[in-house]
Amino acid sequence: MGPLTCLIRLGLRGRVLLDVYERVLADLAAIRFERDEDMRPEASGSWENKEVAADDPEFAAALPLLWEHVSCLRWEDGKPRQTSTMTLFVEAGRCKLCLHDREMDRTAWVSAETLRGAAEILERQLRTGAVEWRGNRKGRH
Repeated sequence: MGPLTCLIRLGLRGRVLLDVYERVLADLAAIRFERDEDMRPEASGSWENKEVAADDPEFAAALPLLWEHVSCLRWEDGKPRQTSTMTLFVEAGRCKLCLHDREMDRTAWVSAETLRGAAEILERQLRTGAVEWRGNRKGRH
């Protein structure tokens, strides 16, 4: 009998223990991201002379850090990297933008009244280091 089966058999007390277990895992994931960010090269926002997945100078000039996230194929040191993905949702009068950092397996969400507004918020957060990254749970990709 595994630990999850034991918790299920404990009923409500088991649910409380499972909640605590999930919070501890989330805290450990946050610590892992903090440690990994220290080792990850900083985005420079300069896409010039970089290998990119697509070329859009206008977007890159307006939102350089966001563009670097979704298009640059190599780190500053030349090592290959996975590009991030961006998904747009429009719901209840809001534009919701999701940036998924596949390299670090984390996701950031922002929303605004316009797509440009959401993209500018995300760019500002990337520039200031204020992005509220959420770690992805295993099995939910």
